[in-house]
Amino acid sequence: MKRWLILALTGIGVLFAAHQSFGFPDGVEQSGPESQTTATFKVSQSLILDIAKRHPRFAATLANQNIYGFELGKSEVNWTPIELACSEIPAFLNKAENKAFFDRYNEKAKEINRQVEAGKGSMILYEMNVSEASPHDVVLELDVVKGFAKDPPYKSLVLTISGVNPNEKFEATRDNTHWFLK
Repeated sequence: MKRWLILALTGIGVLFAAHQSFGFPDGVEQSGPESQTTATFKVSQSLILDIAKRHPRFAATLANQNIYGFELGKSEVNWTPIELACSEIPAFLNKAENKAFFDRYNEKAKEINRQVEAGKGSMILYEMNVSEASPHDVVLELDVVKGFAKDPPYKSLVLTISGVNPNEKFEATRDNTHWFLK
């Protein structure tokens, strides 16, 4: 499986493909879907901000993936166990204009990563699955495999995007998406 690493170095998301794991300055690592056969879609900023009110890390995960878009398939997301607040999610939606925030965030994530490597704590692990529920519905599920005690207690985020063609680019918005936490 290819490993996709998303880094927010100097406030700009960078994608690296690698076959091994290493420290992540912004505290998030992602392995991408094996197949790249479908067009990508994005989640609207307003929908991400709605989700942030209930679960900031789920929202930050969507914001990070939005840089590249979502595709059908399964992937894993590893986070450094760093606290995230709803008020910080706008920075994830516009990394280029929030360099100072990410400079502080990256320093904090580096320190926590060193602690994790020394056996003091563990990474957060999510599994993301994007599937075609019907010819005009796409479902995005984000499941907590290994959580973080300071995050909200939800184990899953489910977005159902309706009335779209999964073979064409589209956006998940408040109007075409039903979402819930469980």
